[in-house]
Amino acid sequence: MLWSLFYLTTALHVSGVTITHLEEHKTTVTTASVNLYTVLLSAAIVEELELFQLLCAAIVEVLELFQLLSAAIVEGFQLFQLLSAAIVQELELFQHLSAAIVEELEQFQLFHDSSKQQ
Repeated sequence: MLWSLFYLTTALHVSGVTITHLEEHKTTVTTASVNLYTVLLSAAIVEELELFQLLCAAIVEVLELFQLLSAAIVEGFQLFQLLSAAIVQELELFQHLSAAIVEELEQFQLFHDSSKQQ
């Protein structure tokens, strides 16, 4: 672009065209460059916004998955608590049954010992 302006400036100088014409051409080229830059910048901003929108959507999906996982962990913990309570009840029942068996064995031993003495 600079070479073309240089050649244009040289050609205008040799041909005797006024500097005003050159300035108009420079202004036209500058305006076109600014317009092109504005269009390209706008397109780049739109593309970045689309990428940002995709990123936000991905973050929302991850948060939703995290929420589901958290709910599953809470449910798992609640099931663990219920299972632990059921195991405690079973152990208490086993303890009562064991005590009853021990008592029956002691009574059987006493009965057996008393029948030996007779």
